Amino acid sequence: MGSIDVLTTPAPSDGISGNANTIAIINEYVNIIDIDKEYTLKEYRSIFTDVYKAKTGTSKKTNKSTKKKSSDDDSSDDEPKKRTYKKKDENKPKKQPSAYNLFIRERMLVLKEKQPDAKLRMAEAASGWKTLSAEEKLSYKPKEEDLE
Repeated sequence: MGSIDVLTTPAPSDGISGNANTIAIINEYVNIIDIDKEYTLKEYRSIFTDVYKAKTGTSKKTNKSTKKKSSDDDSSDDEPKKRTYKKKDENKPKKQPSAYNLFIRERMLVLKEKQPDAKLRMAEAASGWKTLSAEEKLSYKPKEEDLE
């Protein structure tokens, strides 16, 4: 890495004004950092996170370096919870198709010979449904014996 010009910094408490908690975090951070040592960004981040947690007594979302450290402990508390899904009832009857579904199914069979492109075939079938009158749409309603 290239050399960085080291600026002379004032003592931690000299001339700093602002939030008391922020000042305490900055002072602690400056006291921990060894000026003679070259740190990586990951090390800076880790030190700052530790100081922040110690001074505020809170823990924000865990970062990647914390997760790596805790993986040695084999504790599942730090692991994100997996989403659980309800099991599907295999005996549940299928929902009856709507009038639109029945029309599209019938229309797609007819249009399959004329239009090889499925996207255009579906568009043509859907526009055919829009042009049907209410009485014609009723003819595609599922029959009562089909519902049982």
